[in-house]
Amino acid sequence: MQRFSAVLLSLSLLFPAAAFAQEEAEVYAPDVNETPRFSKPGFYAISPTVSYVTIPNFVLDGFFSRHTGMWEGDAVNLSYGLSWSYSLPDAYEISATVQQTSMATADGYWLEKGDRVEEADWTTNDLSMLSVETQFHWLWGLSGDGRTQLAYGFGLGVAKVSGQFKKYDLDVGRCGAGGLLNAERLSTDAALLDKCFTETGDPAWLLDSNGNPKVVVEDKIPPFVPMLSASIGLRQTISDNAVLALDMGIRAPQGLFVGLSAGYQWPQGE
Repeated sequence: MQRFSAVLLSLSLLFPAAAFAQEEAEVYAPDVNETPRFSKPGFYAISPTVSYVTIPNFVLDGFFSRHTGMWEGDAVNLSYGLSWSYSLPDAYEISATVQQTSMATADGYWLEKGDRVEEADWTTNDLSMLSVETQFHWLWGLSGDGRTQLAYGFGLGVAKVSGQFKKYDLDVGRCGAGGLLNAERLSTDAALLDKCFTETGDPAWLLDSNGNPKVVVEDKIPPFVPMLSASIGLRQTISDNAVLALDMGIRAPQGLFVGLSAGYQWPQGE
């Protein structure tokens, strides 16, 4: 009798435990239809890129009372490049980009803020940069099918500077018919530079003994400069192997940029 009671007691304890274990299994069992975030395949992509680049005039206005711009006259500043990237959907994207970027400005007078008119220079600028940059972006899905994603992040790189920024000394005595008055020469009013063209329409350069303009090449521009960028953009998958990207942001020291790329992508492991 005692043995039978012990068996009943054991069974009475075993059945609730088994039921509890079954409930626990139902609660914590993983959904077989759910895809874990990091089990999705990553994608490699190679993409040609083109970007509009500019240092806005309002930024230059803080340092110069007279200057030209990056999209004035014949100055066209675009960046062309090639990017290789690895992305994990809804997680992150890592890319390496090589770009050639024009940093030219239109020919014209430049005068630093607070300087006298007689200190102005006529400038020409054909600077450009060849850069290598590594970028990291976080990806956030905007559509249920995962084809549209928001990308935001930062980049680090280095650029080799080419070209020259040339400064031609101003001869205030050749400004207009009789040159600038003494008071005008000492003035900081940059509008007076509108008079500083010869009767033939040429800038009033200071000429050397041979009749050639005196020119100085700016030597304070380093041959290599570090780069730091921050951007936000969109990634749109067009097909299994085609993806479009639109990015905008700031890339120091190049300025603001808006870039478009069209890439070929393929899944990791192929």
